[in-house]
Amino acid sequence: LAFRILPFLQDTSTAVISEAALALWRLADTSAADALKPLTLSPDSYKRYCSVYGLFRLAPDSSINEFIQVLRTSSDDQIRSIAARGLGSAHNIPAVLQVFDDFFSTSGKLTKIELVRAMGKQKTGRIKLESAISSIDDNAIISEMLTALGAIGDRLSFYTVSKYVNDNSLEVRLAAISALPGIAKEKAIDQISSLSFDSIRQIRAQTARSLGKVGGMLPEKKLRLMLEDKDDRVRAAVFEGLGNFPIEKNLDLFKAALMGSKDLVVKATAADILGSSKNEQAFFMVGNISEVK
Repeated sequence: LAFRILPFLQDTSTAVISEAALALWRLADTSAADALKPLTLSPDSYKRYCSVYGLFRLAPDSSINEFIQVLRTSSDDQIRSIAARGLGSAHNIPAVLQVFDDFFSTSGKLTKIELVRAMGKQKTGRIKLESAISSIDDNAIISEMLTALGAIGDRLSFYTVSKYVNDNSLEVRLAAISALPGIAKEKAIDQISSLSFDSIRQIRAQTARSLGKVGGMLPEKKLRLMLEDKDDRVRAAVFEGLGNFPIEKNLDLFKAALMGSKDLVVKATAADILGSSKNEQAFFMVGNISEVK
């Protein structure tokens, strides 16, 4: 069907051209990519946005030059951020590293975030991220950098990330706690275990999720103790953490949540984890959930 849409790219209406560009990526026909590429240089911002977005979704690997050109020539932070997303989806680590060097410091917030995400997605650029993070004063960007370092998973990042576990920003603290298990599981236990008693319930909840990612006997024991938390939102997160362990080891806890909890989120979380497992008893419990009042 792409051949029916391609002529609309020559229309005189910005709206028609832009919608045609979006329709082409929805068709997932990579042969249409070449027709979209010239539009990335359009002086019309909406045409440019739609064409860049279309290439990002349709053919990122063959559109690297177009993405870099957009980053170089556009002043629109939103359009540039889509180009950065496209680079993150392409399989070209040298290009991702180069655009970070060339454009990060001079980019707007949206583009900065997408350039950082591209590094995390490609699991590259640890040194560049660790070097840049100390000069950033925006909590959202710092959080994205911590998340990217967690995705890269280099043990050498542990010291950098752990410094933010007690940051003044809740957003930054949560990102650091979430990232640590991907960097060094053993060290993460010592760093985050005490946070199960933190006064902020979001911190306790993220600690539970991260303990689940760490795995092992000590984190599992800690999670069982955290089921005594008085906040049901934290208890729901504890079940998320326990879902990383063999389900048969904690069936009693999940059953108790289904049958005894008064909180719908706790019940739904327990049911979802049980339903996603391959344990026969777990399936039986979920199958009888209609009996739970």
